[in-house]
Amino acid sequence: MIPVYTILSLTFIYIFNFSLLLGAFQGAPKHIVYALLDDLGWSDVGITGGQFPTPFIDSLYNSGIVLDRHYIHYLCSPSRAQFLTGRRCFNMGYGKMQPWGYTQIGAVPVGQPTIANWFRDFVADNPGKDIPKYETYGVGKWHIGYASDFNTPQYKGFDRYYGFYQSGINYVDKTHFKGDYWGQHPNQFDFFEDETPSYPALNVTTNTMDLYLTKIDEYLADFNTRQSNTPDETLNMYLYLGVQTLHGPLTRVYSKTTQCKAILDKQEADFGIPYTNSRLRVCEYTLMTD
Repeated sequence: MIPVYTILSLTFIYIFNFSLLLGAFQGAPKHIVYALLDDLGWSDVGITGGQFPTPFIDSLYNSGIVLDRHYIHYLCSPSRAQFLTGRRCFNMGYGKMQPWGYTQIGAVPVGQPTIANWFRDFVADNPGKDIPKYETYGVGKWHIGYASDFNTPQYKGFDRYYGFYQSGINYVDKTHFKGDYWGQHPNQFDFFEDETPSYPALNVTTNTMDLYLTKIDEYLADFNTRQSNTPDETLNMYLYLGVQTLHGPLTRVYSKTTQCKAILDKQEADFGIPYTNSRLRVCEYTLMTD
């Protein structure tokens, strides 16, 4: 079986299954899946006392290496930039612990590579084929700036990228959340595929989390085709899952409603924790994310 090394970053927890460090450039292909979950904290998953079950995330926790003394910034964009580059956000234009707003021109510097750049671009010239060649894919939230074409995902190391550029969008209609939060409803659509507006995604009400799953299947097929077309070289896959959950605005996930209502009813009966619509939505998206 080809090993897949999963890196899962929560707000206060990192979960690794990463023996890649021990024999990085030898043997079978070493595919890497890096999942960055937004606004999901230490105590929001089941294994660390969360109120809603997360059996899959728990299994990663139990089978991996847990770094429980690592601390990040309290907002998404500065931390995201550090995860993707390995450098402190202060070195990349963040003058304060705030993300760039949708009216600001800012981005991780053009000359600053991401981990995808390292995998894709800096091992490309490898005549001895002793360094693994990676095909790089990404889905989900970008949010490290798009001030110019050179700051967008494909210039930052991703062969393929499917998702949005701002801090958060409506999961169903794909509009930037400012319209929801401020009582306005402009058509600020934000969803792209390989730097081009993704009109197929904008024209459906499918939840973005489901769209990502479909796109990942497409990426896996694309990778297998590329490997078949280069039989003399072993390819590796780097897949970045920058999912938005649990960042708002949270729409409804009706496929999880019945299960979540049962959980919330029991918590209210057993512990007096009030049943609220906001907790119902958080439960639905926690289960969906898992």
